[in-house]
Order: sequence, then C-alpha cells, then structure tokens
Amino acid sequence: MRAFASADPHAPASGYYTVRSLYLDSPDWKCFYEKADGQTRRFKLRVRKYVENDRSSLLKFEIKYKHGTHIGKLVAAVQAESHDGLLAALNRRTYSLSDDAPDALREFFALKQRYAMCPILNVQFRRQAFFDRVHRGVRITFDDRVIARPSRDIFESMSGARPALLGNQSILEVKAHGMVPYWFQFLVRKYRLHAEPVSKYQRAAQALPFGLESVL
Repeated sequence: MRAFASADPHAPASGYYTVRSLYLDSPDWKCFYEKADGQTRRFKLRVRKYVENDRSSLLKFEIKYKHGTHIGKLVAAVQAESHDGLLAALNRRTYSLSDDAPDALREFFALKQRYAMCPILNVQFRRQAFFDRVHRGVRITFDDRVIARPSRDIFESMSGARPALLGNQSILEVKAHGMVPYWFQFLVRKYRLHAEPVSKYQRAAQALPFGLESVL
C-alpha cells in the first residue's frame, strides 16, 4: 500500500497516534440498538480528543450519521477555553451556547436534548493513517488496541479498561469521496478481504463484563 499512499503527515514519527472518543446515548440505548438493528438512517454523538495532546488542546464534538449508503460527519472543533463549560453541559439536561457557536455544535446539543442523551462510554484506540498520493480525498486507516470503560468524562483515566477487539485484530477502513482507487481494490482481492459493518462503540459496549448494564 505504501507504493500508492503516504503516511499521515500530522502523525508522530512512529506513524501511530492514539484517539479517545466519549460516546453519548439515550436512556433506551437509541444509538446502540439502531446500529444493531441495521437502521439505514441513524446517528451517533461523540466527543473526540487525541491522547498525545494535553488538556489545552482542542476537542471535537462530532455527529456521525448514516443515510442509506451515505456516511458522513459534522464536526465542531472547540478550543480549550470552552472545554469545561461544554463538557459539564453534556451531563446536564439544560444547556446554553454562545451566540457565535458553530452550527455543528448547535445541532449536536439539539440532538442530545431531543433524545435525553448523556455520556456513557470512553473508547480509545491506536490509529495509523495513509492518504492516496493522487486522489487526495482518499484516506485509509488501521485501528487497533481498542479498549473501553464506562465514563462521563473524556479526560478520565482509562485504568481498568477492557479490550474491545482481539489482540491480533485491526479495523481497516477506507474513506473516499467517490470511487475507491483501483490499487486498493486490487489489494482487497489479493488479500481476500471482505467488507463488514464494524462499530467501535457497539463492540466496546458488548465487551464490558455485563454489557450495557455496566454503564447504567
């Protein structure tokens, strides 16, 4: 693959970086069960940080949605000075946003409010990313060392976290605007890979000792 793609230029020298996501869900586990049932229109709410960065770095408030075969994200990058207030609002039923809050952040909190969602689970993993040298809209990622623990705070320690994948497993994902490049399709055939839906959030919740009951 390295013959056609370059490593993520923002990654450390090792090529790997660590991502942590704090997932929200409703009291009736809307996001979990819509994924499990294969609903064609669904969404997830999460807050994401890069573990190598300290608390003074930005957070991303993300809505990941699926409409039929289309998968996309709305992202609001939030600077450190706004962290504490917004993270506290995640655990309250009411909230207020500044007049200049981005639309993606407003939509995030509107969905949270509509479905009474709150933070329940931290999921952390190691990522290695590549970009197609010709088709700049193509990004390929390998995610492994996926661990999870119940949490309401993205900055909470991951001590005691449980593995959500087997030790030798990795999630390979290609993100493309339009056609997947021919060389990647060739590698899929060569190594006899097959596509399947994978949700880190769902895998993580199921990996806990008592499943969803662990995060009540």
